[in-house]
Amino acid sequence: MRHAGGGAPRAKTIYALVLVLLLVVLVGWYCYFVGAKMERDALLRGHPELVARWEVDEIIEVGAKSKCAALVEAERLLGLREGMETHNKCQEQEKQVDDLMVEVARLKQAMTEAQQLQPEANNQNSAAAAAAATTTDGPDQDPEPESSLRGVGLASSPHTKGQDEVVVVLWDNSWGNPYYWGAGDVIPPPNYAGFEIRKPQCPTKCTFTRDKSMVTVADALLFDGCWYGANLEWKERPPYMPERRKGQPWVMYAYEQPNSFSLLAHKEYLELFDHKMTYAKDSLVQITYMCPWGSKTPADLLKPPPAKTKDKLVAYISSNCNGGGAVARTAYVEELMQYIQVDSFGLCLHNANLPEGKGWHDSFGNLMEIKMRAISEYKFFLAFENDDQVADYVTEKMLNALYAGTVPVYRGAPNVDDWVPGENSIIETRDFDSPKELADFLLSLNEDDEAYNRYFEWKKNPWPPRFQTLLDNCVFFAECRLCQALAGARGESAGAANATLVPKGTIDAFSLEFNRVDTRIKLTDDSVVVPTSRSLELEDNYTLMAWINLNMINDGRIIDKASAGKIDGYAFDVRHASEGRGVVSCFTGGRRLLRGVWYHVAVTFRNANEGVRFYINGRLDKIATPSAPTANNSYPIKIGHPSNHYNGWRTVHKGGVFDGLIDDVAIFNRVLSPQDIRDLRYRRITGEEKGLAAYWGFNEGEGRKVHDASPHHNDGIIYGSPRWVPTVTKPLFEETLVETM
Repeated sequence: MRHAGGGAPRAKTIYALVLVLLLVVLVGWYCYFVGAKMERDALLRGHPELVARWEVDEIIEVGAKSKCAALVEAERLLGLREGMETHNKCQEQEKQVDDLMVEVARLKQAMTEAQQLQPEANNQNSAAAAAAATTTDGPDQDPEPESSLRGVGLASSPHTKGQDEVVVVLWDNSWGNPYYWGAGDVIPPPNYAGFEIRKPQCPTKCTFTRDKSMVTVADALLFDGCWYGANLEWKERPPYMPERRKGQPWVMYAYEQPNSFSLLAHKEYLELFDHKMTYAKDSLVQITYMCPWGSKTPADLLKPPPAKTKDKLVAYISSNCNGGGAVARTAYVEELMQYIQVDSFGLCLHNANLPEGKGWHDSFGNLMEIKMRAISEYKFFLAFENDDQVADYVTEKMLNALYAGTVPVYRGAPNVDDWVPGENSIIETRDFDSPKELADFLLSLNEDDEAYNRYFEWKKNPWPPRFQTLLDNCVFFAECRLCQALAGARGESAGAANATLVPKGTIDAFSLEFNRVDTRIKLTDDSVVVPTSRSLELEDNYTLMAWINLNMINDGRIIDKASAGKIDGYAFDVRHASEGRGVVSCFTGGRRLLRGVWYHVAVTFRNANEGVRFYINGRLDKIATPSAPTANNSYPIKIGHPSNHYNGWRTVHKGGVFDGLIDDVAIFNRVLSPQDIRDLRYRRITGEEKGLAAYWGFNEGEGRKVHDASPHHNDGIIYGSPRWVPTVTKPLFEETLVETM
């Protein structure tokens, strides 16, 4: 009785700790975002000319980042030296919050254990109260949070999911950030660049959430490669990926092109995804910039102002002078300026300002309208993309010029003719041999109103269906189309459906940390004795793999079914390269591993020339040639500890004890291809995989038994005291990491 009763104070203490930590996180985030907003607003109000120098794609990029990153970008555009210092502070703040969330997850696990110590009477009372609550008529449900979308909302806690509902987790996704830009309004996700627009009801019930614990029930995960930064910035904060679950597609979201955001062109990153949600036509859901910014509607495209209302010649707005392929764009405009007057409002080649009173804005939509009003006074607008080699990459520049009633002079996507509303609606730089030749042509149109007005003849005819499709594919409305596509892919029909309760904050991804002499896992005898035990007797053509994270680099076993001093069985371990094993058939990889870093390691064995191949993070590391097949033995497999032919388990043998974390240990009775190994790195193995002999995912999170997901049921028993560690994600690229220990 005393022991059982002692659990209550402990549980209350842990409850209090969790609440305090959660409060710290919430207050920290509030100060983080609101403080950054106040700094950004003060900065921009003190420099209204910034708006005139801010190119639209720069604005989109800023709006798609965190509030802290937006402040950094504003400082960079103003040329302030504090930008890098602010960036470093932001990175440190984000890391501190991440660390707090990890600690909260650990305390939640401790709280779960503490609940088991509560008196039985309390449990009975809680159960009775819960039963009473569920039997009342019309139980109250948590209302969904306010959203700018009807039929699309954010997940609440708990959340009732119907079978006809689509749940999408926005994973490291800028599209899913709430925005505090403007007059203090909070625009909930999913949104684009913080611009709120009235949207029609989505036929498919759709829920978007940033809660990563919802990955256990999500219909899809959406990943945004642009979130990790332009150029090679992603190497400084590499992506961390969750486990892939059966029937749960991963969708690649990208609103930028790979020449500016190199992660979007990385082969290993691209191989992860089932579908694309990008500007490219081959996407499951194509997203375009062909959007009605501000108060515009497609009908406004049909209003051509006469040439006589325009008293200025050429306008240009750009603040990205060198990023990606922008350096070539800047050079072209600079040469063009030698032959014709070009008013440049952006940072690049800046020589003009917006009219007084038009500088400040309270939303991105308003800023777009300011831009369109300004360029409407010009006959031509240089709609130059930051790269002219990427098909389908057509941003808002061209459409904004058409809305403004000016003629776009376009330099960009080679297939832009597929994106125009009609013939003779734009001027393309590729039709001219030089900037001088283009300048001469524009000057001739300036003197010939009849020839100039022919660029608006297309407005008298219906635009082609393909152009209407591009308008319909505006990114503002993309979330509904994504949900419809996902619902269609899984074959769900609309209508009434059963509801299921989706728990929030559930962690079902763990690893085991081994750091004691007597810590190991021994497979049950049944897995060796019964006929199915032959699944672990491997002679030839097999694969061993696991995720590992080293606390110490020593002679540490990952998988061991061998005998010391004999050539039989197999072992997979990590050790210093100078250490010998004293046996003939020992093969070593060539890569040096670092402490504190997650690695996916694999080895394939085939008794043939160059039949042993080591892989680290899906990449071939080293090749060796065996001299004979593997000899079988009757020893059990051990994970995290050496195996031997002695019957006693309580050895004090220090050598061979793994010091660190192990996760997702798998054995296949076939040689996996390099592509198979890459595909399985982040996939939660289900037991249906061809040739699977054993798989221990270590996702139990408690207890002393680990389950084998293969059909052979080689379950394991835990000895010693390893620690269950929540492990939701693992890094994608090992080459970006450095040792800190």
